[in-house]
Amino acid sequence: MGSLQKQAISSVKWTSLKTVIGGLTGPVTLIIKARFLSPEEFGHIAVIFIVIGFFGLLESFGISQAVIQRDKISVKESSSLFLFNVFLSLFLSFCLYISSHLIADFFSLTDLTLYLPIVAIIVLLTGPSLLFRAFLQKMLLFKQLALIE
Repeated sequence: MGSLQKQAISSVKWTSLKTVIGGLTGPVTLIIKARFLSPEEFGHIAVIFIVIGFFGLLESFGISQAVIQRDKISVKESSSLFLFNVFLSLFLSFCLYISSHLIADFFSLTDLTLYLPIVAIIVLLTGPSLLFRAFLQKMLLFKQLALIE
C-alpha cells in the first residue's frame, strides 16, 4: 500500500472520528446549557456563537481553499498570506469591538457589551491559525488537525 493511500485512509479515519465525537458531544452540551443556564444567559451564548461564526466566515476569506488547491506555495507567498491573515484579524476584531454596542442593542442584551470585546480577542487570536490549519489539510495531516480541534 502506497504512502499516499495510507495517509488518505488515516485522514478519513481521523476526520470521521472528529465528526462523530462532535456530533455526539454537541447535543449533550446543548442539553446541559439549556438545563443550567437562564434563558437570558442562553441567549447571550447563542448570540456570541452567531458572532463568532460570522466573523470566522469573514476571516477565512477563501485563503484556506486557495492554499489547499495550489500545488506549491513559496515561503514568500506563505509569509504574505500570514501577514494578510494577521491584518485581517486585527481589522475584524477592531470592527467587532467597535460594533459591540450596536450588536448588544440589536439583540436587546446589554450584557453583550461586556462579552463581545472578549470575543474580539478570540477573533484576533484564531485568525492567523487558519493558515496553519490549511497547511495541515494540504499535507493530509488530519490526525493533528482533529486533535487541535
